[in-house]
Amino acid sequence: MFNSTTGPSLISSVINLNYVIHGKDDQEGDVEAKKDWGVSVVEEDGISAGLKEKMMKAVLAVDKVRLLATERRDDGFFHRFFINRMSTDDAKQQLCTESSQHVWHTDGNQTVDEQSLTCVYTLYGEELDSDSLSAYDAGGFLKLSNFDDGRYTPSCLGRANLPKPSSTITYYPRTNSFYIFPGYFVSHGLFKMKPGMVRYSIVMFVKLRDTLVEGVSPDVYLRREWAASNTENKKEVCCRCWSAFGTKAKLRSHQIRSKSCLAKKKV
Repeated sequence: MFNSTTGPSLISSVINLNYVIHGKDDQEGDVEAKKDWGVSVVEEDGISAGLKEKMMKAVLAVDKVRLLATERRDDGFFHRFFINRMSTDDAKQQLCTESSQHVWHTDGNQTVDEQSLTCVYTLYGEELDSDSLSAYDAGGFLKLSNFDDGRYTPSCLGRANLPKPSSTITYYPRTNSFYIFPGYFVSHGLFKMKPGMVRYSIVMFVKLRDTLVEGVSPDVYLRREWAASNTENKKEVCCRCWSAFGTKAKLRSHQIRSKSCLAKKKV
């Protein structure tokens, strides 16, 4: 990622922005007077064009992003661009350890016009050495659905926003690194920081291209890739329910049993 030459100017650009507290009352037990969860944000109009261009070039260095992203190289490259600052020390209300700092969600919506790649650059404080600091040490780890279709199973009827552990996987972002995934259909939650730690996240929703990718729409391509990546040796994907199977015979058996999956989905 960014090195000792390019990193300091990026760090300065990110840290010195004018962050505004992100009021939240969408967690269980919230009340109107206690909405500060230690998250502040700078929206797109507060971020320089130079920083946005720098991050556009950085994500385009990733092969899959180049394959799937819109061909525009201007303000039309992003659906949305913002920066979060997270610090438990700044919060007026502490979270339960099993609750996510950002409520479990998908990004944007699933209409064709809003489908995007979620690209997140993570920076812990001013540390550029990716081998020295990660979410494992500092907090701010990410949990994602491990279901083929990107959804999850609630732990119980009364807590719909708390997934069963078996339906999620955990990722520990390193400082000065990207994580990239199809956040518009893959449910995910970001967990709180450890005391004394600060996490900056440059969050980019990159528009998908209008043209086909390997003969299918970018949406179908991403859903197939996600389903096939979740279970080892299950590469045959049903394009109706997005379940993955080990062989074409098993996929066909599934489609016969499920009438809703029998017809092929148009792409």
